[in-house]
Amino acid sequence: MEEHITCPVEVNRVTWDVLEMAASLGDFQTGVRHVHDTSAILRETRACVDKLIPFQASTFFLVNETNSEFFLADCKPERYRQFLQDEVDFLINNGMFAWALREKRPVIVSSKDYQKRLVLHVMTTSSRTTGMFAGMLAQGEKDIPHISLSLLSIVMLNSANALESFKLYRTINEINVNLEKMVEERTEELTYRVEFENLIATMSTSFINLAPDEIDAGIDHALQAIGEFICADHGYAILLSENGTSIDNGHEWCAKGIDPQMAKFRGLELKDFPLLAERIGKSESFHIPSIAQLPLEVKADDGLLQLLGIQCLIVVPMVSGKAVIGLLGFDSVREERSWSDDTVALIKIVEEMFVNALERKWAEEEKKELQAQLQQAQKMQAIGTLAGGIAHDFNNILFPIVGYTEMAMGDLSEESVTRRNLEEVLKAANRAKGLVRQILTFSRQSEQERKPLKIQPIIKEALKLLRASIPSTIEISQNIDKGCGAILADPIRIHQVMMNLCTNAYHAMREKGGVLGVTLTEVDIDSGDLGSNVDLKPGPYLRLTVSDTGHGIEHAEMERIFEPYFTTKGPGEGAGMGLAVVHGIARSHGGYITVYSEPGEGATFHVYLPRIDSSAIAPVTVSTEPTPNGKERILLTDDEEQIAHMVQQMLERLGYHVTARTSSVEALEAFRMQPEKFDLVITDQTMPNITGAELAQKLMGIRPDIPIILCTGFSEVIPEEKARAMGFREYVMKPIVKSEMARIIRRVLDQEKA
Repeated sequence: MEEHITCPVEVNRVTWDVLEMAASLGDFQTGVRHVHDTSAILRETRACVDKLIPFQASTFFLVNETNSEFFLADCKPERYRQFLQDEVDFLINNGMFAWALREKRPVIVSSKDYQKRLVLHVMTTSSRTTGMFAGMLAQGEKDIPHISLSLLSIVMLNSANALESFKLYRTINEINVNLEKMVEERTEELTYRVEFENLIATMSTSFINLAPDEIDAGIDHALQAIGEFICADHGYAILLSENGTSIDNGHEWCAKGIDPQMAKFRGLELKDFPLLAERIGKSESFHIPSIAQLPLEVKADDGLLQLLGIQCLIVVPMVSGKAVIGLLGFDSVREERSWSDDTVALIKIVEEMFVNALERKWAEEEKKELQAQLQQAQKMQAIGTLAGGIAHDFNNILFPIVGYTEMAMGDLSEESVTRRNLEEVLKAANRAKGLVRQILTFSRQSEQERKPLKIQPIIKEALKLLRASIPSTIEISQNIDKGCGAILADPIRIHQVMMNLCTNAYHAMREKGGVLGVTLTEVDIDSGDLGSNVDLKPGPYLRLTVSDTGHGIEHAEMERIFEPYFTTKGPGEGAGMGLAVVHGIARSHGGYITVYSEPGEGATFHVYLPRIDSSAIAPVTVSTEPTPNGKERILLTDDEEQIAHMVQQMLERLGYHVTARTSSVEALEAFRMQPEKFDLVITDQTMPNITGAELAQKLMGIRPDIPIILCTGFSEVIPEEKARAMGFREYVMKPIVKSEMARIIRRVLDQEKA
């Protein structure tokens, strides 16, 4: 009777413990989100199990999420860990463990020595198995009440749910942490991009308002602002050479404490950077976070970039139209840095802004250059017109001087002192004649046809003109090789080269004096003689050298001396076009110009011009025949009375019958009265009422076969080609000596007879 009473009491006690345990597990599962690992769940589970069954030792095996295998996660007391591990391994091998997994209820099994009893219970939810409980009963332990085993199943289910919830909460928590991190990173990226875009927008507005001469400074400021914003060490906008094969010059910014690199870049060939050259050829931007990790096939880039100390870089080609004109880049030399795609894309926008600004600057410079060229052309045209008028008047003055001097000399004996004096007068007149020719040559602006030419006489004429205009403190030393061959050239342009180079040399020595050296030699240039910056074809050349002993050229100025408008002279002393013009003339003739100078040691310019076969030049023959004469009748017209009387007297001494008129109207009337009376007409061009060309047309209208010689003091009014096309038989430039005039008249008359 007492046993039956005790049993219900025991059952009630267990029931209360179970209810209390279930409530505890429920509370625990609700708060599992605050648990940091599975050990807390296992401790709570063991506490519940210990209230149900007095195990001598217990352990939990959990499922590894990576390989789905069981591992021993917790054992109490710890001294039984190895024993229970061995027992479970035995149960796994004999299939009892798998049986317990399938049963999903308590399974009681014997140890491998049959001395102990083990209780196995799978920890599983409705969706997955999370682990296995293994408890070792004490030696001689009586049978476990059925209700305890049932309650053990409830505990294992709650524990499995708690483990599942823990995993779920942990996954959700990781997702939330990752999402928060992603949101934070994306917020930072968006903030970075917005700030970068605002910076670029501010720069763009600034560039729009910049004057062309402020753009270079604007680019420097922009490089600094962007470099500091993206935490770079260098920023550079590099311009390529004209042929796009090497680095020329550009802009550079360096962070504080970082050495400049531009001097190392200048002159480097793009072919030395295979990866860079390939990308630039495709107009592609690229970002290299680590130079050290470049692939083997681009180790050339690696070596050069590491030599420059670059760890990582961004490079964006600067494209104008379809041509790559330069590179916009940023790099780091202190550490490797991975810039975002947004950064590269925004730097591409900066590149477009720079190119637009540079194009605007260049367009303005070109506009100014064209305006200056137009002003120069107008000025030279005015000078040419003035020089033509002066030349015409001066030639009209020289003509009678030459003519009367020759006739006076003819009246004197060879031993006469007066004759010798008159010879000096004639020499002076001929020098004046040459001076007028040089003035006309210098003032001409029209492009002349290139022809085979020996330039020795041009050089000497230019030096004569210079000698008269530069002070005697400057000595002119010349070494002109008479045997030098010919070139295919425009004589006016060669004269211009000489004048510009020698004028520059004079300016360098005008304060202290010195020596102006001019040398002309032949040279043969082969490919080995040519530097990388000299664009010349191998072959024979003439080398014209102009040197001075003046103040020399600073190294910083050497790279710019051939730029238009670059000058070191003071205001009003030069426009900076001289050397630019010389460079252009040399290049247009297929040649090149080089310069060598050291400060304080003068400067030497070498102009190379391609040599041609000298046989292309027809030899000049000098006649030794006596002055021819004749008896024909000549109508002479010149509005200068002094010239008309002088030429009439000169021709009459040659035996001709001359009718002279100082009015073209009177000459036309005399011819109209007796057109068959005259065998030849000689007329000046510039005359009032009727010009020489108009008079000739009227005379040939009366008598088409009448031969006419045009005599002028200014060839620009009617060039020789045009005069011959109009029907003139000969074209004579004033002043002309008697012997030459006699041969021309005789040649025309003899052709008529033939």
